[in-house]
Amino acid sequence: MSITLISLVAIGGLVTGAPDAGWHKNAFFGLHYDLHPNEKDTELGRETTYEGIRAELEKVKPDFVQYDCKGHPGWAGYPTKVGSPSPGIVNDALKVWRKVTKDMGIPLSIHYSGVWDTRAIQLHSEWARIAEDGKPDPNNTDPLSDYTEKLMIPQLLEVIENYDIDGVWIDGENWASAPCYSDRCKAEFTKRTSTAEIPMKKGDPHWDEWLAFQRDLFTEHVTKVTTALHAKSGSPRK
Repeated sequence: MSITLISLVAIGGLVTGAPDAGWHKNAFFGLHYDLHPNEKDTELGRETTYEGIRAELEKVKPDFVQYDCKGHPGWAGYPTKVGSPSPGIVNDALKVWRKVTKDMGIPLSIHYSGVWDTRAIQLHSEWARIAEDGKPDPNNTDPLSDYTEKLMIPQLLEVIENYDIDGVWIDGENWASAPCYSDRCKAEFTKRTSTAEIPMKKGDPHWDEWLAFQRDLFTEHVTKVTTALHAKSGSPRK
């Protein structure tokens, strides 16, 4: 049984005949195309053809298909105009997967790395989470940075608009999140709790409040993303 449905945001179809927003509730077997594109790729999509993909799906008969759209390195496996497309794309494989799955009536979702985006931090160092030692995290983003509004949401909306996908699996959101000690996070904690003292470790005063604040920031991040996606797709939140 696929565990990807645990964090799957089903957004429903945008056109007549597309899968309903609740398609994931009855899905049992999904096919995940694992790619994790990066800056060293040289021939992404070169061998991806309509005939080849359809032949494989007719053999496997999955309840849904999932394409690896953007992995933790932050490079996209499709020709994005919002983020960083892998320089190795020679054929838009996501376009092919979408055509085949739509013709076969199979829901298509994407895998998308959320708060972990190494490439985004390379380009925007101000988006990095700050660890308790004051050092910037090379991979994980600050929940109060502009990452969510200026990259993650626009890029996901781009995929919905251009490929009419049926769902999104946001990967790494929980285990890649950690307390952020950026100046803006510390200032916001003080603003919300009236506590000027910032705890650094378990046992410090206000540690539980600090963790609760960090969880609230995460919840707000997830709410922003899901609200934007459902608004775009016209599907209600579920």
